Amino acid sequence: MKTEEETSFTVTEVLEWLERLALADGLLSDDEVVVIRKFADFAGIDADEIIGRMKDREKMTVQKVVAVSPNVIKGIEFENYVFNYLKKIERVNVISRSADYKLGMGRNMDERSLCPDFMVSQCVGKFRVKYWLECKYRSSMETAYLETQQIERFKDVQSAEGHPVFVLMGVGGTPDDPEDIFLMDLDEVVGSPIKELKNGKTVYTPLLEEMSECFIDVCDIDKCILKYFRIK
Repeated sequence: MKTEEETSFTVTEVLEWLERLALADGLLSDDEVVVIRKFADFAGIDADEIIGRMKDREKMTVQKVVAVSPNVIKGIEFENYVFNYLKKIERVNVISRSADYKLGMGRNMDERSLCPDFMVSQCVGKFRVKYWLECKYRSSMETAYLETQQIERFKDVQSAEGHPVFVLMGVGGTPDDPEDIFLMDLDEVVGSPIKELKNGKTVYTPLLEEMSECFIDVCDIDKCILKYFRIK
């Protein structure tokens, strides 16, 4: 058995080990990025260059995963679009994120993935509020709906956790740059008319007039949510 003095690793060896470990599942998580950055700072090397290289490898892996639905990929891209915006707001803190952003693989692995995409904490003056944020992307108004089963599950989460659930939906354009965005609290979605689709699924579909009242810019997400809590 080697003594502590005999055991040594180069920075390159440790970095290669961290990269293999982080990408073992083919994806680079937010927590893994934090670890890489800490090691890079400690070793005095460029963290952005390392992370950029790892993200390129991640993209190559994603392209090889043929079993993942294109709609799932679009949903992840829109979720990342929202997440990147939320991180820029000083008064907003993303407490947790659903495992679904890992190409949907967490759906059957992590109980947390049954919850909405984000648990968010927001501070305004002496007030601090917490809420769930569910992100959905739809290519057109005709497909702007949520399945009944998912709505009912979120209702249970809202009741059990005691924090409101908001649905943030991007419509049109691309997932990383939607043409329109609208925000509704869960109770408003549930109160909307129910439409029967050709495939027999019952879904909640907001009326276009109701949706138009909820259109926002992405930079207004936090302001609109605060109105729900009656905080100006």
